[in-house]
Amino acid sequence: KLGVKNDQDLFVDTVQVLSAQRKHGQGLGLELLELAGGREDGLGITVVSTAPSGICDGLDILPGDSISQITLLRRRNRGTEQQSAGSVQEYQEAIPVRTDCLSYDATVEGILSLPEFDERFVDFFEFTLKRIRRKPKVSIKLQYPPDQHE
Repeated sequence: KLGVKNDQDLFVDTVQVLSAQRKHGQGLGLELLELAGGREDGLGITVVSTAPSGICDGLDILPGDSISQITLLRRRNRGTEQQSAGSVQEYQEAIPVRTDCLSYDATVEGILSLPEFDERFVDFFEFTLKRIRRKPKVSIKLQYPPDQHE
């Protein structure tokens, strides 16, 4: 489980990001780096950067994010197949790959297990990320009404 050493000032937030439609020949566009603990240490992968023209280019994915899950959202419109009521049936599937706390090799293997581009479908990716954030600090000056003599 991803955590922080200084839980007084920091916390781990879960962020979900949806990609634009996948295009033929387009890769994810992520540069990955294994965290310092080495293989099979349970720390997982961190995103170093996104590559231009990849699916992740321009998304809210930041250096230092840890990839928890990648879900391929796949949809096919079956407009040619008539239902008994004459409606159009839509086929939709979500194919998740958990990458939380996996080694580099296991993460790449999981990503590669996702189905390849198929023009019969419209594909999107949903990324579930773990992001370390600072806890907000709030200073409050409490002042009582003058008639209370506090």
